[in-house]
Amino acid sequence: MKFLFPALLFSAVLIAADDYTLGPDSQPQPNVPKGVVTKYVLPPGKIYPGTPHNYQLYIPATYDASKPTAFMIFLDGSGSVGNGQRVPVVFDNLIAKGDLPPLIGIFIDPGVMPPLSPQAMGRYNRIYEYDSLGGRYAQFLEEEMLPEIAKKYNLSKNPDDHAIAGVSTGAVGAFVAAWERPDMFHRVLSFIGTYVSLKGADSLPATIRRTEPKPIRFFLQDGSNDHVAAGQPYGTFYGGSWPLNNEVMYEAMEFAGYDAKLVIGTGGHDMKQGGAIMPEALRWLWRDYPKPIVPGQPSAMGQPGWDPRGAPYGVIEPGKPWQQVGETYKSVASPASDKQGNVFFADPLANRIYKTDPDGKVTVFKNNSGGSTTLRFGADGMLYASQPAAKRIVAYGASGEEKTVTQDVSADDLALTAKNDIYFVDTGHKSVGLLRAVEEGGAVPFERHALPRRVDALARSGDARCRR
Repeated sequence: MKFLFPALLFSAVLIAADDYTLGPDSQPQPNVPKGVVTKYVLPPGKIYPGTPHNYQLYIPATYDASKPTAFMIFLDGSGSVGNGQRVPVVFDNLIAKGDLPPLIGIFIDPGVMPPLSPQAMGRYNRIYEYDSLGGRYAQFLEEEMLPEIAKKYNLSKNPDDHAIAGVSTGAVGAFVAAWERPDMFHRVLSFIGTYVSLKGADSLPATIRRTEPKPIRFFLQDGSNDHVAAGQPYGTFYGGSWPLNNEVMYEAMEFAGYDAKLVIGTGGHDMKQGGAIMPEALRWLWRDYPKPIVPGQPSAMGQPGWDPRGAPYGVIEPGKPWQQVGETYKSVASPASDKQGNVFFADPLANRIYKTDPDGKVTVFKNNSGGSTTLRFGADGMLYASQPAAKRIVAYGASGEEKTVTQDVSADDLALTAKNDIYFVDTGHKSVGLLRAVEEGGAVPFERHALPRRVDALARSGDARCRR
């Protein structure tokens, strides 16, 4: 769902942005119960050593300590509490109307490392915390910030009850936190997001397109004048265009099947529009609550012209979650499938090989498997396995009967050809070996051979050798 309000160009001069104003839901209303906002300081922890974080908590008037409570985190929290956005006021009004659950608002400012002397300046951690890709900031929230708040308040542990929001660089931080930890956050609010080439955020659309969709709902906003000047409609920033890259993010989400919405107005890199639409953005983000958010599928999937190549839906079935196969094992290694759709996998520590049929039923295929690790099926239908401890390669028939293929080899990996020849890798000796299949009725099922000279030369040039 996308709403666009494009700026018009007249003689290469951009018209003025709309005059966005705060509506009734952003104004204190009579007879509406008021929540309480309190300021705190989180001392430095292990995730960002030496860096304290200021934060504020909004506790709704209807907070019930006996019930796990939903919460929403705002990066650059002071701005969200301030007069331009008035999120606590919006919370009061929407909670009273039943448009939001009784939320705890968590408004976190980026960390500032104090200076070491009066002659030095503090180190502002904002770009480091928000623009960096990876799970560090989510780890900070999970291990340090939320446990501190949970000492006083009953926070829900259900990710459907958790949302995270950010502005500009903070929008990237909010997105990445949810993307890395969908088990923590299912709702993301992004205003004037900097999905450009700062610290890698321009790579996110491609990542979204090629990754299995996650149970996250996204609301994005930007202005068509964001870092745009007269004569430069595609942006004035070396790292890319703010509004265009928000479009690309949205299109990637649509491609992948996310529940996403993009609103582009006529503003610049500011929160005038964001503050004005805050109530509607929150309503959209929390609509149908407490109905769980589940991964979707592309609306165009299966229609003429749909191209699944390279997309997650080329290999997974939409709408069906992953299911665990069997119980917990001591170790799991090297799944291999036969032509009937059965999947075999090794548990070397338990000294077993398991078989999973197409319906997901797991049975023991082979006990006392000699610590078999790498499993591969050959053209003859036999299951081949390496037994590093016994220094041999073996083959299993349909009933699990074991036959030794060769001894005195340390095979870390196997590859079988259409002729059933076996290539094996011995990483310890930096060597590659070949076992060539012979005709039925021969004295032995396989014979060892040197690799062809051309391959042998390549192997030697890489400081490896071919084993005969």
